[in-house]
Amino acid sequence: MPTQTPAITATPTFTPIVSGLPVQKLFALSGNSIKQYSTSQPNILTGLVNDGVSFDLSSQCVRPQGIFTTEAGTLIYVLDDNVNGGTGTIFKYSLTSWDLSTIVYTGQFYDTSENPINGNLAFRPVDLQFNTTGTKLFIMDDVSDTIYEYNLTANNLTTVAYASS
Repeated sequence: MPTQTPAITATPTFTPIVSGLPVQKLFALSGNSIKQYSTSQPNILTGLVNDGVSFDLSSQCVRPQGIFTTEAGTLIYVLDDNVNGGTGTIFKYSLTSWDLSTIVYTGQFYDTSENPINGNLAFRPVDLQFNTTGTKLFIMDDVSDTIYEYNLTANNLTTVAYASS
């Protein structure tokens, strides 16, 4: 049975609105796990409910930093911090539409730990975003306050190539 949650202690990453679903979902990073929340009204966090479903990321991530969910809710990408033991890697997970209890690691990853322009420059990726078709990946660097753009074949991390900043 879902439990009422008065406040989220993790910084939530809001998932896109999916029309036609009776309940809206939100996935949030909390420590080294992803937690699933529901709300009965799109874009309104009042009455947000913790679904009691979580996924432990420690098999891949040391310090999860950013999270992105596709509009269909079938893919989740998690960015691991690249400081204090983190790997600076993006990991890809698949799941049944908006159901965190079905999540599995796909085995796909992309190492973001090196500056794409000059590998000798400091680079600390802190968040990620994809376009709606999954052919553009954007990574925000906390050191230079720069957003780096990458091209890829639809949602396939094995095809990532630097495009511009």
